[in-house]
Amino acid sequence: MRACTATAGGTWFNARYQLDRPSSYNLEYDRDEPQWDNPPPPPAYPDELQMFPP
Repeated sequence: MRACTATAGGTWFNARYQLDRPSSYNLEYDRDEPQWDNPPPPPAYPDELQMFPP
């Protein structure tokens, strides 16, 4: 799942959506910066903001 922005809430980096039949669900998301094995290069951050503006 891609990162997503919300005007009031900031960016979330990952999410888990669990659907419990018949009519219940749970959504968990994480706003902390991931622990990268290979961190993105510095130009990636402004590029991401251009692609996904707040």
